[in-house]
Amino acid sequence: MNRTRTTHRPFRLLCLATPLLLGCVPAAAQSEQPRLEDITVSQPLIIDALGVTVLVPEGATANVTSQPGGKTTAVISAPGALRGSNWVVQVTNERTGDLALSLDGVLDEFAKQRTAQARAANKQFRIFDRLNESANLKIAGRAAARFYCELSPGEGDALMTGYTIFSPKAGEFVIMQLDCLSSKFETSRVLYETIAASTKFEDPLAVAEGRAMALMAGAEFLSTITAEDMKSLLSEEPLYLRYYIPSRTGKAGDDNEVAFQKIQIRDGQAGELDFTRGRENWSAADREYGFLVQVDARAMQASTTIDTRAIHFLSRDRAYEAWSITNTLRDSKRSTSVQQTMIRRDRAMTVKTLREGTPAEVRDWTLPDKGYISEVERYMLPQLVALKNPQSSPARLDFAFFSYDSKNDKLTIRRDEFTNIDIDGWRYTSQPERSEAEIQTILDVTGNLVRRTLDSGIVIEPVTQDRLRRIWKEKGLLME
Repeated sequence: MNRTRTTHRPFRLLCLATPLLLGCVPAAAQSEQPRLEDITVSQPLIIDALGVTVLVPEGATANVTSQPGGKTTAVISAPGALRGSNWVVQVTNERTGDLALSLDGVLDEFAKQRTAQARAANKQFRIFDRLNESANLKIAGRAAARFYCELSPGEGDALMTGYTIFSPKAGEFVIMQLDCLSSKFETSRVLYETIAASTKFEDPLAVAEGRAMALMAGAEFLSTITAEDMKSLLSEEPLYLRYYIPSRTGKAGDDNEVAFQKIQIRDGQAGELDFTRGRENWSAADREYGFLVQVDARAMQASTTIDTRAIHFLSRDRAYEAWSITNTLRDSKRSTSVQQTMIRRDRAMTVKTLREGTPAEVRDWTLPDKGYISEVERYMLPQLVALKNPQSSPARLDFAFFSYDSKNDKLTIRRDEFTNIDIDGWRYTSQPERSEAEIQTILDVTGNLVRRTLDSGIVIEPVTQDRLRRIWKEKGLLME
């Protein structure tokens, strides 16, 4: 029998380069930064390799890197960090062969190393507000330990650092580190401790296993769908959706209108994606019939109007897919447009994005063998689920699919869960990707939308065209 001797590396503190992001900037530039008191944490950051999810401020940047040996580091910076932000938070992990090493022992090691570094640099250094394991500090129900330290250059702002440490299992530690200047410490500390308190733990292996099973279930479900199934769900009648924030009075006239959509799911031809060419100029490929989803939408954001036209085409055999999405932003001064087109043949996908005044961005993708869901199938998914699972058969379905996220220009894994248990219809929970909030939807027995609620408080409901026009007209809003 061959024996391999394993040498465990000692537990060491990383010398983080965070202070490089905290350089001096002109006062005018600093004044552009949002006040820390006004920052809230609401955007989930999922660090899969660590099995950790934390909430970070909306608009914060997060860079996650992994190194050989299982080392992962996430650097979270405030909006505009490189222009002189107020704080930087790092989340990283360390492993040690000393399975008996406690949280207090890790704090002791950190304190020794930081003290030695300060002495070598001939700088003043102090540790304060230490909370040992016995202080009963809890992060997501687990024991944690923490201290803060101050490294003073003698004049000017001192560098303040905070360490919060918890252990997922023996010999493994997750370290959450704050770095900021002393002039920003009090508010940065509140934000840092809020981020730490938002931590949730998941077993990375269990997450990966659950995702794999959901992907298999999603691929299996798609394999049962036939062209006849999809054809049976087509309709020439468009669906109108109203997006609004409900008022306290419950009256439509007092609601805040956000957007509307007009959705058509019908038979169509590939050439319909290009409005600029007449049918007489179509090629043979343009004349191919398939399934077509057309979405016309308008959204209102302050003084800006955003108009969207999206057309998605899928061939009958589902081997060919194409789409065209145009977003036009208008305000009182100007109008700008962004267009994205996609062509997929089997597993080869090409996405082209055109922004006014910039060269075209072209990206090529090779899709996985199984589990990809087209945009047409995604729009029809609730009705397909209801078609294949009659209400008389209780079901709880957990699907995952590879899907293209046109908003963020990337291939992602979306999650779609359905249940008709204890409800007259379906309860549908969707998540475009793990870092986004879940979307809760109530469907009727045929899979048609009854009500959808977004994390932002926006409610989406079907509405007749006449009622939608009346609501918007009464509020002085234009639909065209």
